[in-house]
Amino acid sequence: MTPKEINAILKTLKASDIAGIECKHAVYTTSKYNDKEDTTNNKDMVIVKELIHLKDGRKLPRLKEYPNYERHFWLVHKSQQNYEDKKEWEYLDKLKKFPTIQCKLNQSIVRAQGWGNPNSRLQMLARNQYLFGCDISTPALIKAAYQKRCPDLFTPNTVAVIDSETDVHHGDGKDPILLTITFRDKVLITIRKDWIEGIASPKERIMEALEKHLGDIIEKRKIKFEILIVESMGQMCVEVLNRAHEWQPDFVTFWNMDFDITVMIQALENEGFDLAEVFSDPRVPEEFRSFHYRRQNPQKEKADGSTENLASYDRWNVATFPASFQFIDAMCVYRQIRKAKGKAPSYGLGYTLQEHLKRGKLYFDTGDSTAEDGSIEWHMQMQRNFKIPYIVYNVFDCIGIELLDEKTKDLQTQVSILSGFSEYAVFHSNPKRAADALHFFCLELGKVAGCVSDKMIDENDKYLLGKEEWIVTLPTHLVIDNGLHMLLEMPTIRSLIRMYVSDADITSTYPNGEIIMNLSKETTMMELGRIHGISASRQRLIGINVTGGPSNAIELLTEVVGAPRLDQLLVAFREELEKEAA
Repeated sequence: MTPKEINAILKTLKASDIAGIECKHAVYTTSKYNDKEDTTNNKDMVIVKELIHLKDGRKLPRLKEYPNYERHFWLVHKSQQNYEDKKEWEYLDKLKKFPTIQCKLNQSIVRAQGWGNPNSRLQMLARNQYLFGCDISTPALIKAAYQKRCPDLFTPNTVAVIDSETDVHHGDGKDPILLTITFRDKVLITIRKDWIEGIASPKERIMEALEKHLGDIIEKRKIKFEILIVESMGQMCVEVLNRAHEWQPDFVTFWNMDFDITVMIQALENEGFDLAEVFSDPRVPEEFRSFHYRRQNPQKEKADGSTENLASYDRWNVATFPASFQFIDAMCVYRQIRKAKGKAPSYGLGYTLQEHLKRGKLYFDTGDSTAEDGSIEWHMQMQRNFKIPYIVYNVFDCIGIELLDEKTKDLQTQVSILSGFSEYAVFHSNPKRAADALHFFCLELGKVAGCVSDKMIDENDKYLLGKEEWIVTLPTHLVIDNGLHMLLEMPTIRSLIRMYVSDADITSTYPNGEIIMNLSKETTMMELGRIHGISASRQRLIGINVTGGPSNAIELLTEVVGAPRLDQLLVAFREELEKEAA
């Protein structure tokens, strides 16, 4: 059904017809007329994609507007402001609660505490150790409110796929000649007119080729095709996005999103389209339509201060705009969900499809043995001499991603379950998702979580061990073959199962170490700076081994407190026996 048809049904509903309402996602946006200097009349809005669950079993999507949604922050009562360090949380009875809206948060904090610059970044204001509850986002608050009201509602996400093919003969290789969107039983193929010119009856020939090469999939999915031959690249993007707004999936995904998004942005901007107007849902009020694309820095700073280059599958790029769907990179989600298992041999779509579906990408023979499948030479020859099969190749790239997700359930279920209350924009960050969960956990305990500032380092931190040299990766060939004997029939064969591994960095040291040892500012009386007579590198190892106390107790006693070694105890024991015998 179209949004218009759905809205017609929604208008006839009574409250008694509704079993519950599920929040699929929430997007924060501000008025384009907001004033940075005078914030008095500034406005913001959260657009929520709802799924209305009716008692008759139907589920209807709806966009819900939350203008100027009220949120809160807290300041410690003046009488309780008697400490210097920042706390992880504070008790509600020691705090005063202040209401505000997200776009006025900084100004409200400055007004409430009586000092500061309202134009400063929030993390600068958060240097105030008496400020609490600011780090949670308004969309996360709204998602939590929905889940609290209807905790048992969870519907698998619906997923559409976009894929582009660009002209590798001319320009910078980012001019689209094909742009396709698929969604269950619907496929829209847009083709640039000047590229397909010269081919007689192109639509008929495309349909014949689709039936020939994808007939089994078309029949099973009952696919209905729409083929548009358009004048310009920008118009191709508009047609594809219009279908996405009409079909209203929960996600629109890509394999390596940055390439396709960049192509679409460039094509639209070159033709003077307003990105906010094209990407935003047409039902969103004009002043709140927006579009922002944030590319993650390809270099990441590690804990020890060094940097590493991030591969495309490790970069969490985020497109933010108010619509019934959200953009998300299927390749990056696939990688994030399986990160603990280590890197796959490849994150190419062809390899991944073969791994899970036993069916790779749909390559065609160009007759040139030097043009390897998927290479730039292969694409050049297909675009020049095999245009109709090339369109089929493009369509299957989209359908293949749909088939993959129907098998793995990454986008249908996993990403939403793992995100919890958090926005999908921070799905790649375990600490940020943990901080969001902590906000609500603290409130249940009568506390409010603290805020992260841009200066979290204390002057006493200079006495502690540095951040460098903590993470050491042990090569596989150096791992000792000391697994447990698990097979009765083969008692000499060791397995890969081991005991006493609480100190092993198998998934991640942070936050597992903190959880195991119940570490927090509230439970820590003092921090150890140095151990006399023990090197810094050895002290790091001791710090890790403390988490495995039962298995490392003897080593810790001998190295840290100077207890005798086992061989020394044995000598002393024998000497005592000799004395008694004498």
